Amino acid sequence: MKNIENKYVALHSPGGCGTILFWSWVGERYNNRITPQTAVHHINVVSMGNNNVNVVYLYGDPVDCVLSFYRRHDKDSIFNNAHCRHLMIPPVTITLDEYIENGKDLFQLERFFDNHINMKNSMVIKYEDMWENLDEILGHLGLGDHINEFPEYKERSVHPIKNNPEKYNKLKEIYSGLYDKMSKIPSVYYTN
Repeated sequence: MKNIENKYVALHSPGGCGTILFWSWVGERYNNRITPQTAVHHINVVSMGNNNVNVVYLYGDPVDCVLSFYRRHDKDSIFNNAHCRHLMIPPVTITLDEYIENGKDLFQLERFFDNHINMKNSMVIKYEDMWENLDEILGHLGLGDHINEFPEYKERSVHPIKNNPEKYNKLKEIYSGLYDKMSKIPSVYYTN
């Protein structure tokens, strides 16, 4: 196991893809030397350029991220305002139905993804495949000896919109370009 005593983790994520689970579990093992998700996990970033920092970008299915936001937060919530402020975009103050009808990536998840896969020296992790790649992920973070302690995978809650094929497909269409980009990189990807 590599020495993590003087190491830090900078976790970046669009939210809605296991961020809190990953942040709290890794943070506990790094004695909280992990950047607070509320401070940096939504910002545009450049390479940290620091060998003591493990930069991790955790992403997931963009539709699930949007549905997670609307399931957990009111459109006027502090989370929404902070998320959009960190991305330097206006708050998204419309309902999910209005979001779908708008037909645009108002949360700018594709731009956020592009920023991170073009960043230097970071590990990019697909949430949905994280448990299948724990050996590699935790080994990279120097936590390979703790793999048996990592929380078990839990199915996401099913949002009612998934039972409405017309709305669900419209939402998936908003992110069709992002799905294409995501399909072209491995589940665990190292930028250089």
